[in-house]
Amino acid sequence: MSFKSGGSQSGLTTSTKTNTPPTITLLLIGMSLIFMLNVYIMSWNISGEKMSRNLHEAGIRGASMLGPDEVREHMPFNRDIEMENSNDIHADEFLWTSIDGGVTYKGKGSSSDPKWFEMQEGEVKFVFTLERVNNAKRQVILSDHERGFTLKLIDEECLVSMGKGLPFTELYSGSWTVFAGKSISTRTEELKNDDHPPYPLHSPERNSVATIMVMLASYRDPLCGNTLAEAFGNAKFPDRVRASVAQQNDPLDLDCMQEYCRIDPNCRRDQVVITIVPLEKARGVMPARFHQLSGLRDEEFCLQIDSHSAFEDDWDIIALEDWYLTENEMAVLTTYPNRAGDRHKQDLSPARCSTSFSGGKQVIHGGNSAHNVRPGKSPFLVPFFGAGVAFSKCHANLNVPYDPYMSYLFGGEEFNRAARLFTWGYDMYAPKRNFIYHYYDGDEKPVAKNEPRHREFFHGKKTMSSQTTLRWRRILGLKTKEKNKIRELTLADAELFGLGKRRTLQQYQTFSGVNLITGETESRCNKLGRMKWVPYSYSEPFHPSGRNCPLPPHKCCTMYTLALGNANRFLNLTNDEANTRLLNSDFLPRTHERVTSIKPFMNPSTYPLPCKLRRKEINSIY
Repeated sequence: MSFKSGGSQSGLTTSTKTNTPPTITLLLIGMSLIFMLNVYIMSWNISGEKMSRNLHEAGIRGASMLGPDEVREHMPFNRDIEMENSNDIHADEFLWTSIDGGVTYKGKGSSSDPKWFEMQEGEVKFVFTLERVNNAKRQVILSDHERGFTLKLIDEECLVSMGKGLPFTELYSGSWTVFAGKSISTRTEELKNDDHPPYPLHSPERNSVATIMVMLASYRDPLCGNTLAEAFGNAKFPDRVRASVAQQNDPLDLDCMQEYCRIDPNCRRDQVVITIVPLEKARGVMPARFHQLSGLRDEEFCLQIDSHSAFEDDWDIIALEDWYLTENEMAVLTTYPNRAGDRHKQDLSPARCSTSFSGGKQVIHGGNSAHNVRPGKSPFLVPFFGAGVAFSKCHANLNVPYDPYMSYLFGGEEFNRAARLFTWGYDMYAPKRNFIYHYYDGDEKPVAKNEPRHREFFHGKKTMSSQTTLRWRRILGLKTKEKNKIRELTLADAELFGLGKRRTLQQYQTFSGVNLITGETESRCNKLGRMKWVPYSYSEPFHPSGRNCPLPPHKCCTMYTLALGNANRFLNLTNDEANTRLLNSDFLPRTHERVTSIKPFMNPSTYPLPCKLRRKEINSIY
């Protein structure tokens, strides 16, 4: 037998011949293997005992009874092992922090010290009891027996259940900073003025399952039923389409749902929500479009159209495909649609690229017609909003809801929405393909040809109309004429319907070519296809409704949720009652400052459930 000695790595070898009996050789080999096996088993016992002790200190009952294979299933994630000995934190300490750092949960994993604390701005707000720790899932369950709810702390989220057997819903976005004594690096990366918008949160492969809410504000419109019939009849996947209609009718007018079911005997009643608004409470397009949001449930996409619209075949697929071409989670496809007589023509698509002032330069009028252009490879970025078509994720409507206090506003509706969407970080695009058309005056109508078009919503109570103009200007921080005094009720909840903070109003004026001070406008039609995205800072993972609002936003404390209580109280007043209250409210001191401060117009304890839970978010807003 030949042995190598002297270290073979150096290349030096010596060979000697031996005559060791085979039996002795086999015995030596067997003894060596037994010795190595004992060392291996002892190391496993020591390792398993150490891991069991650590798991027991982390609050996992019975971990000391686990064998090596079972213990391995409860080992921490690989990305944390390298940090195990890199800090001086006690092995039983835990710390979970919200993304904005405003809320933390801290405690120990020991059953002998089960108290955990919720901290806000360094102060203890609530005390919880530790129920259990799951090291494998990096999960902690806490209970508040006094208030009767349970928290689940996991990576990226804090979830809450309001009672035994009730499901968990999102409360905060955040992550572990310390788990069982080990520091956890944050996953949130702040992007400063990046050169691209936030990418869509879902891939185009979701097109076959994405849900769409079609929203209509109908004022005595005989074509409303036909619009619903086409919305469902021309959809590729009608089962995933729902509709929400704000119907403002006289008792003798055609009912939207009845007309729809007359046109289509197989009408989808269960997929339509009708909000009835009596004419004595109808105050124009802005309040009506706020009403249409009441039908939202958990739909992913929202399509706002006029109640006298027509649909392209497979319109739902076209809209989704065009939206994904923007590669922008905050995209809003919007324009003035072509007339219904041009249905199926795809050689030209309209883009909103110019605007003008009206009313003595007091209000921006949205009314310059859209510019028909040959479509490019993807939708064109545009500076203006068109109420005839607006297709986006529904969080755009929840984060930037229509202002229900702007009674009888018509001409300034679209500029108000464009400025607010832009400053909130949303971007407007002209659809690449036509999927919605419009029945304009003089167009051949499909049904109810002899029914008149009603436009009384243009005009209303004189005081309310003039005060709406003042509200419009005050929200933008614009001057008003000396003789025009603004009343207190005019600015009710104005801060909830104001500008966002992702971009500034000055950036929007530069982008759109509108000078709000001089009243001058510059067309952007010659820049279609060449307009650049205006950067803003955002974090990843991106949450469109704010850092403390993980998806879906329907369960979050959005601006719509915050505003809903007071808005409904106002909208439930008759027009005469609302006008009287306005006349009886005090005049405000003259100021041209934009509305930014927020006053709680109702006790926070009366807010809907999501806003009760999101205490930090409400505090940060106020």
